[in-house]
Amino acid sequence: MLVDFHCHTFESDGTLSPFELTAAMKRRGVGIFSITDHDTLGAYDALRPGGTDDPQLAPMQLIAGIEINTTYRGNEVHVLGYGFEPGPGPLQTLVEENRVARNERAAKMVEQLQAAGYEITMDRVLAETPAGSGAPPLGRPHVAKALVRMGAV
Repeated sequence: MLVDFHCHTFESDGTLSPFELTAAMKRRGVGIFSITDHDTLGAYDALRPGGTDDPQLAPMQLIAGIEINTTYRGNEVHVLGYGFEPGPGPLQTLVEENRVARNERAAKMVEQLQAAGYEITMDRVLAETPAGSGAPPLGRPHVAKALVRMGAV
């Protein structure tokens, strides 16, 4: 049986929607998988109301997962967590705190790029996130995609 316990959707730095990723897993013959987006559970929100028992997943099994970005001894560390129930609680509080920190980091990157002469804006960075995702956690890939789209790199 094929398993994949580390994949991302466009809710963080992947390229597929949660439904497209699920379909790709099914095409690959994956039996068990986990969506481990960086600092967001948005993919699981998108897959509801069916949740992990949704018929579209059959015969696959989806195990709730997340990749939490943090620091340890001054180094960036990515911690993978599995097997929890997505929803309100301490994990959601941590995810929200990380989302705010990631978005502040992206804003700082934009400011530094502007100071270096690039005409990038936060609106351009936000345009690289999925439509309707509210205030998604922003990462370096969103800034990079905005720079590419505007022809700066």
